[in-house]
Amino acid sequence: MEFTSKQSFRKPKVDRTTTADGDVAFLRVISGTERDQWAMEVRAEQAKPDDASTPCEAIYAALLVRALCDEKDLLLLCDEVQCGMGRTGKWFGFQHFGAEPDAFSMAKALGSGFPIGAIVTNTKLADVFQPGKHASTFGGTPLACAAALATLQVIEQETLLQHASDMGARFKKGLQALVEKHPKHLTEVRGLGLMLGLVLTATAKPLEDKLMEMGLIALATGKQVLRFLPPLTVKPGEVDEALDMISDACAEMFDAPAAEETKPEQSA
Repeated sequence: MEFTSKQSFRKPKVDRTTTADGDVAFLRVISGTERDQWAMEVRAEQAKPDDASTPCEAIYAALLVRALCDEKDLLLLCDEVQCGMGRTGKWFGFQHFGAEPDAFSMAKALGSGFPIGAIVTNTKLADVFQPGKHASTFGGTPLACAAALATLQVIEQETLLQHASDMGARFKKGLQALVEKHPKHLTEVRGLGLMLGLVLTATAKPLEDKLMEMGLIALATGKQVLRFLPPLTVKPGEVDEALDMISDACAEMFDAPAAEETKPEQSA
């Protein structure tokens, strides 16, 4: 599969192929006997429109992919750019599913906003990159590495993994209560830790705009999913305040009485 524009790292080249989580038959097809495929890439996100699996389905799919990669001598790669660094309540999203990748990528939260990217590999791939073989705009400058090291230290010292798990459970419980309150407009809550998605029956953009007016930032990551990514340091009171704002926005949008129909004037 193609993961980079550098020719020496993507030969032989085939097009990137995607599948829904848990699509067992399709996974077996794309992991067939053709030797121009050398890797599968997966991510642990469940808060976006194309991440619709349940936790059990995701675990099964992850174990299946690991087994298929071992069987076909393929590499298993994980994208942890968004769901890594404690976002889901564990250091990395794949740790929820019991299947270890051969390599995984990190960026964004690794430097707490300062540009840096990294890749971690197992011993099987440890010798692939040698000094001078690959350059990166967001590689390991001294300042970037200092920011990344400080980020790791804060996450550990302030026990932010457990905090993200606890606050995520609090937030998710509140969102699920809203789903039960508005079943005609909200269908489910997806995600892990502090990476949650609220699924609507209609487009999510109007609710995103309403929350923005109220001072709460969310993102419509597709037509019908509204994603929430609170900071790992979010406090219980801030979670409750956000839930109150979401509840008020839903009430205003979903429970407002229908406008009274204007009756046509009768001629004298």
